[in-house]
Formats: sequence, C-alpha cells, structure tokens
Amino acid sequence: SSQPSAQATSGRIGGGASEANAAMSTTPLRVAVRIRPTQPHDGKTSDTVVAPLGDGRLAVRHGDVAKDFSFDTVFGPEVGQHEVYTKCALPLVDAVLDARNACIFAFGSTGSGKTFSMLGCEGGR
Repeated sequence: SSQPSAQATSGRIGGGASEANAAMSTTPLRVAVRIRPTQPHDGKTSDTVVAPLGDGRLAVRHGDVAKDFSFDTVFGPEVGQHEVYTKCALPLVDAVLDARNACIFAFGSTGSGKTFSMLGCEGGR
C-alpha cells in the first residue's frame, strides 16, 4: 500500500488573520503537520501508513503497530498550497505587519517533504 510521509511545519498558526492575532498573543508555538503524497522517487513503500484523523490528530501504522499523535493542525495529502498558506503563513505575515516577531520552521529528515510543505508540488517553479 502506498503511504504519504508526514512533515512537521512549526510556527504560530490560526484559522484566519484576526483569529490568529488573538491566538498568537497566548500561544508561543503551534505545530502543523502536512502529509506529503507518495512521490515516484520514494521507491517501494513499506507497511507504514500515515493518515489524518481529524481534529489535529494523525495515525501512523507500521505493520500491526498503530500510534496516534496530536498536533495543532494536520493537513492531508489532498490539501492545496493556498489552505496551508492561509492557516500557517498568513497570520504570521499579519503579525509582522503589526510589529511582532514571527517564524515558520520546517523540520524533517532529507526527503521527508520540507520543500513540498513550503512550496507545494511544483517546488516553487
């Protein structure tokens, strides 16, 4: 079975600019995970399956072992770049324009989807 890989992108996030401004004053760090679709260069995939469960939860199953993880936001592989930008980056742009500090930090091993998470499937082209 093909499975996407999960990529964590951390930063202060919220549902919209005004909602995010209120949330950012009380939440110093928010974590969003974007599940990258399986790519041709991934080669043969293993028994591992990564799937969003809703409400910021993510399931990882490897063979007979399954674990759930909780994050502030989980984006499935079908979610477009616009939605990721609107929830993760736009509130930070508004915060910077309001003279506050902001940062988006993409973390993951090589090939896990950092560029995909930040630039989308076209890699910024």
